[in-house]
Amino acid sequence: MKLLRSSGAPPGPEGAGPPSARAPRRPRPSRRPARIDEELRLLEALRQPGCPICAQLEQVDRQYFFWFFNENYAWPATTAALSRSLGFCLVHGDQLTQATGGSSQLRYVHEMMIRDLRADLASRSRSGGRGSLPTSITAPEICPACRHRHEAASRSAFWLARLLEDPSYATAYGDPGLLCFPHLQMVAAALPDQVLMRILPVHKRVLEATLETVPVRKTAPAHSSEDPLTALGHPLSTCVGHEACAGADPYPALSEYAAPAALPDPVRVFLGWLREEACPVCRAVRHAWLEWIAWLQHALSQGERVDDLLPTCPPHVWSLVRGAAPLLAFAAARAALTAAASEVATALPRPSPPPAGPLLARLTHRLRAAQRHTRMARDVLSRGIRCPVCHRLSVAVDRALALLHTLLLDPHHRAAVEASYGLCLRHFARAVTTAPSEEARDVLIRVEEARLALLQWELEESGRKLAWQYRPETKGREDTAWLRALVRFSGSLRAPSP
Repeated sequence: MKLLRSSGAPPGPEGAGPPSARAPRRPRPSRRPARIDEELRLLEALRQPGCPICAQLEQVDRQYFFWFFNENYAWPATTAALSRSLGFCLVHGDQLTQATGGSSQLRYVHEMMIRDLRADLASRSRSGGRGSLPTSITAPEICPACRHRHEAASRSAFWLARLLEDPSYATAYGDPGLLCFPHLQMVAAALPDQVLMRILPVHKRVLEATLETVPVRKTAPAHSSEDPLTALGHPLSTCVGHEACAGADPYPALSEYAAPAALPDPVRVFLGWLREEACPVCRAVRHAWLEWIAWLQHALSQGERVDDLLPTCPPHVWSLVRGAAPLLAFAAARAALTAAASEVATALPRPSPPPAGPLLARLTHRLRAAQRHTRMARDVLSRGIRCPVCHRLSVAVDRALALLHTLLLDPHHRAAVEASYGLCLRHFARAVTTAPSEEARDVLIRVEEARLALLQWELEESGRKLAWQYRPETKGREDTAWLRALVRFSGSLRAPSP
């Protein structure tokens, strides 16, 4: 048995010598966790101009559709999610119409979606029209591709907020990487108060400096070798994000607009759209877009002030920069930058003198003022920026649906509706949920169900003729049924028919 030492010191390891002879103590590990790949990518993006989250999202859609076309399209969960969302949204649907492959996969998923939707509508018909509409009609979910993008952006926002909490990276923000305003709104909800109030002045300074680089009036690009898309890429990345994050451009070019020779009759124009092979409400939105943008371009050329009518949301701003005249493109960029700078300036606190009195009262006032300023800043950032063009297109949809419901009251016009193309699924869902009567709702459902039944047969026929044993049969119009199904579900503003 070993004896304890007489001193009160604890026994050291056996054979241990004096302290000077012992092995050096290992350094204590750092408490800071190792940076994960997501944070490292965000740090690298902060060293580049533009929004770091937009930089992470530029390949998100490509990755989603790569796995969709190679594996996920055949999963029951994928078709169920698409059924609940009534297919892809307008932007992703338009992106797929421009694709060169994937027709077999899109034919399969749209055939499944039509089968599910017709089964839901048939169950309502069997109940004498008294059954409730399916949830996919009354409350469609978000497009799966949009949900995938939003989840990726939320993850990047979480890790960037965690990164900005570290004081050692405080100087990296805004030099030169800076969040665009939509992603600033997303990150602001996850930032501590002191970090949020630290980065808002950086945003204000950068946005105001960027605004100075965009001229007030512009009839041509700054250099003959540059176009508006090249000249405005960096300024727009600080307010509406990168071009790739705005998605495909589903809006027609302004050159397609032709001013009417005489005063048009809106009812007669809409009846003419009913005879086309396209959703008449999509045609109304297309007309509203072209008319609005043509008027803006003419008003700017006459020197009028139209700042309150210019777009501010990313899809519409980038659509103008891609295809409008330089005068309108530069005006839209200035409007977007001004709106973002104004929101950030409103979110910043305004200093107020502390009240005279004891030290405790002054400290309490300062603490409450800081909390009030932070709460106001979060409220301002959460409300977003109103886009006049989005409002105009929303009004166009409402007025077109109101006219459609009115036409159903007249037997002659009802026959024109029953013989028409019908509606795209997104506008059909809105039309049946806002129908003023059960009779109008039944007419819309009957027309849409008939069009879907024919489209389902064409999709099945197209799939059958893919089999090797049916190769002697001639392929006809059903070979493009996948494209017409894609437009039927997502809508299209590019052309009356695919």
